[in-house]
Amino acid sequence: MADVGEDFVREREALRATLALVGPDAPTACGCWTTTDLAVHVAGGEVAWAAPNAPFRLLVGHGVRLDRLAPLNDRSLVRYRRRHGFVWALQRLEREPPALHLHGSVATVSLLEMWAHHEDVLRANDVGCCTSAVRLGPVLEVLTRYHRRFLTGRGVRVASTGHAWFTPAVTEVDVSGDEADLARWLSGRGGLGSLSVAGTEQAVRVVADATLGL
Repeated sequence: MADVGEDFVREREALRATLALVGPDAPTACGCWTTTDLAVHVAGGEVAWAAPNAPFRLLVGHGVRLDRLAPLNDRSLVRYRRRHGFVWALQRLEREPPALHLHGSVATVSLLEMWAHHEDVLRANDVGCCTSAVRLGPVLEVLTRYHRRFLTGRGVRVASTGHAWFTPAVTEVDVSGDEADLARWLSGRGGLGSLSVAGTEQAVRVVADATLGL
């Protein structure tokens, strides 16, 4: 198993442990979802050995935006919630993860999925920070590829200490900071407040006001 696959497994277990800690009716930072909704959504992506899910993660890993599929995801969650609940989701997450989620760009998007939804639970509940210590470099590669049009169009350079994750042909705004804070911003789970931002006031304001996410 590649390193990113190992990180995915570790973050998946960390999310499962946090869900078990806060229980089925806790809030999340993912809209109106409860922890049951979030748990069923995550576990539902693993049914049928992840065969229905993996092709979409492969597309996301290559930067293909799937915004139009959001209603389909919502209908899928409603369908699963009619038949399954919190206990079912945790029991599934206790099993070995699907092999399709362990390799290549699918593993990277799977890591992003687990990390981002773990952030959704952690941010909404006073249970401390994640201690899985996964490497977020691959996640930032996916996120900057996914938001390439936005970053290019607004001339946004994204960098952490010693590494530039995205550099446009013309830089108007330079955003840098901790990898976790960059990932939070690019996944729509945090603003620019925890990052270092350089650029003209107008250019920075446009970037700050943009809505990012997956």
